[in-house]
Amino acid sequence: MMLPVTHVLAFGAWLVAQSKATPSALTISIFLKPPGVIPPGGSTTICCSCQCDSGRFVLYKKGHQLRSLEPRGGRAEFSISNATQEDSGAYSCHYLDGDTVLARSETLEVTVHEFRLPRPVLSILPGRDVAAGASVTFRCAIAHSSATCFLYREGQVEAQQTSNEDREVSFPRVTKGDGGCYSCQCFTWNASFQWSAVSEAQDLVVRGKTSSRPHPTLLFLPAAATSCGERKEDVGVESSCTQGSSRGSQLPSDMFQPCQVLRNPHR
Repeated sequence: MMLPVTHVLAFGAWLVAQSKATPSALTISIFLKPPGVIPPGGSTTICCSCQCDSGRFVLYKKGHQLRSLEPRGGRAEFSISNATQEDSGAYSCHYLDGDTVLARSETLEVTVHEFRLPRPVLSILPGRDVAAGASVTFRCAIAHSSATCFLYREGQVEAQQTSNEDREVSFPRVTKGDGGCYSCQCFTWNASFQWSAVSEAQDLVVRGKTSSRPHPTLLFLPAAATSCGERKEDVGVESSCTQGSSRGSQLPSDMFQPCQVLRNPHR
């Protein structure tokens, strides 16, 4: 049965009114900048980001409110300076309009641990400036035969674990979405974890057309690393964080969790 044109127009007007009255759901990204496990006395920045213009971000640790900041460009930064074991734990961000909570982020684990291993060196092969579609390998070199390493990408919340003796992570076909600031960090596990410092960061630049292929996301991010082009010892409320994703697989809760891991994302 065909509806009268007046009914169709009225229904269309009602849909438009509903869409204006019901705002789309907000999603908060939470991540650390720069990446890596933090040493005692080190510093890091917890970044909260969303597509929002007003309101405020509230930082929580284990369900307890810590601080609140108004967003700048949809982002807020919460700094941790002179870190101790008390700063380790699960953090999250809430976005509020007045007293109304509009969105909550996923949980971000921050870890403070002493560095006992030598600092690794990250290299990008065949180079740091490549064409889209090229094969790129990240190699994390460390003077320790049994160490395993994680590859970090700034602004992301998961890490990729190296899967061979050469401590490499390979991207068979890179796109512009794979460009960014990378670093690595290594650890050993016997009776307990032993960590290295984070490597010097390296920029990967990908030139050419962008593919629609989804890109890997990386780890939660503590600090004590050198960011590409800058170093931040203590960050206030500056909005220089790169937006990332907070989705990722969880490691078993009965073991120490340095990060969340995504293996071989391009295979």
